[in-house]
Amino acid sequence: MSIKRIAKQALSAYARSKTQASHTGPNGSPVRNRPIRTSKVKRGRSMEGQLLSKVARSLRKAF
Repeated sequence: MSIKRIAKQALSAYARSKTQASHTGPNGSPVRNRPIRTSKVKRGRSMEGQLLSKVARSLRKAF
């Protein structure tokens, strides 16, 4: 796999996590003090998360 492809994947995954994480209210500001998760928080890292962090770290070292 070329570095460019890895970088692209890492960036798209990073963007995906960003868009998921923004809990914004109707007026654009983040809503606080409101239970967001109904399901239990999964502890422990998934395989994808570990790979992603590895790639992100190597990318940071490269630049």
